[in-house]
Amino acid sequence: MHSLIDFAGCILVIIGKDKKVTFINKKGCEVLEYRKEEIIGKDWFEDFLPSEVKEKVREVLEKLIKGEAQEVEYFENPVLTKRGEKRYILWHNTPLKDERGRIKGTLSTGIDITDRKKVEEKLKEAQMRAEIIANSTRDAIVITDDDGKVTFWNKAAEKIFGYTENEVIGERIYHLIVPEKYHENVKRGFEEFKKAGKGPIVEKIIEVFSLRKDKKEVPVELSLSSVNMEGKWHAVGIARDIARRKRMEEALKKYQDRLKRLHETVDFLQRCNTEDEVYKTTINEIKKVLGFDFCFLYLMEDESLVLKAASSSSTSEEVKCLLLDRDIAEKTLKEGKSIWTKDVKEFDREATPISFISSPIDKLGVLQVVSPEAGAFTREDIELIEILTNHLTEEIKRIRLERKLRDMAIHDPLTGTYNRYYFNEILSREIKRSKRYKYPIGFLMIDINRFKEVNDRFSHLLGDKVLKEVASLIKRNVRDTDIVVRFGGDEFLVLLLQVERKILNKIKERIKNEIKVWGKKTHLIDFPLTLAIGVSSWYPGEKRKVEEVLKEADFKMYEDKKAG
Repeated sequence: MHSLIDFAGCILVIIGKDKKVTFINKKGCEVLEYRKEEIIGKDWFEDFLPSEVKEKVREVLEKLIKGEAQEVEYFENPVLTKRGEKRYILWHNTPLKDERGRIKGTLSTGIDITDRKKVEEKLKEAQMRAEIIANSTRDAIVITDDDGKVTFWNKAAEKIFGYTENEVIGERIYHLIVPEKYHENVKRGFEEFKKAGKGPIVEKIIEVFSLRKDKKEVPVELSLSSVNMEGKWHAVGIARDIARRKRMEEALKKYQDRLKRLHETVDFLQRCNTEDEVYKTTINEIKKVLGFDFCFLYLMEDESLVLKAASSSSTSEEVKCLLLDRDIAEKTLKEGKSIWTKDVKEFDREATPISFISSPIDKLGVLQVVSPEAGAFTREDIELIEILTNHLTEEIKRIRLERKLRDMAIHDPLTGTYNRYYFNEILSREIKRSKRYKYPIGFLMIDINRFKEVNDRFSHLLGDKVLKEVASLIKRNVRDTDIVVRFGGDEFLVLLLQVERKILNKIKERIKNEIKVWGKKTHLIDFPLTLAIGVSSWYPGEKRKVEEVLKEADFKMYEDKKAG
């Protein structure tokens, strides 16, 4: 059970009532960067939590241990790795009970959300940059009397609205910078303001569109207050040009929207079961999420980059024309960082003027985004592509690990043939298909004669070499669709689909002849190696069970062994 838990994608930690760790899975060790034996028995709070959160987390878990809470969902706190780095974990905590229902500790399952936190910090930094730029803009200061006539106009007002001080002094403000459709409202507002220095927008901050001298509207943030000078009310307006801020807000919103859609793409990638699915999903989503028309995905195969997927948003010829020189992809992979340019002519003066981003997928491959226009990509585009390639790396590694584990589970590690676990799994499926499509299934039960003598005289290491050679020989003499299984120590079973008995006998003789030829050429042993082979067939509709057919093959194999 522990080995299965070790393959879990989340952290699993059991903490006893004494606050010490009694169990942690492989994922937890990877995140904390400790070996399991360095964690078990240690105080979770003192050894693995930053000082600023120890008491808060301790309080939560103590409530669970005391039975004052049933479970704690989505509790977020950092942990400390062996290098002293903080990793942020989203926890689900539940009390752990013994067979009598008594609480003996807590079980915490956690997901590492450090990368997500970093993305959130990037968003906060972007927002902060927008605010700094907006707040550094010089403000226009305008003062009018109670009739709305301008009495003061600073240099910033000249810059924002386009009028010089001489042009506006003594003129009514709403004739200058207020769109005509609002003139009557502003005029009535000043009539009210003249009485008591009050009005609907006095002492408020509002966003309005003001009119420039060139009749263009500009968005401003307006703060209006009143001041009584010499018995008359004057209006003091501070106007900030927020056109840039508005653009940044729109750009930030666009970036956040793209980032949100990018995370949805990551969810799609996490549901993929094969590498081909990951490649196609990546290419399809790049257009939809990031708005890039042309993209190419390369993966390393046999020490060279191979194009695995390309955009299909235009004709193949158009896509082909946008393929970059392979040297750029190789340079990207070698340097391990993104390469981008506003114009590919920086790399090749003879090339068609295009811009591109070439980003590494760890050491696995390269993702390239290309535009037929120069200067098409921004720094933000690079950040989004790099976020995508980071997730792409993790998903490719996940699928490869799952495939490796699957292969390990169904193959014999010595000979590379399938094991009995896989044979049992596939046999029932093939029987059903045989019944449906009315074709026979053949079996070859194969045993290596005098194999014990090989082990006893020449060592088990040489015996292993003989097993591998025999397995390779059998596989070469059957079809790729046939299933070769290591059935026992020196026994192999071959499951052949849609093969009649007379063909089975021919295959049997071919394998026996091949082993004779191999025996004459090999120097591994000093006596001729032979095989005992039993043949049997199962036909849809017959009353015998498959187990009986296998016994028949086994029986015939032993008869063949006795016959020499």
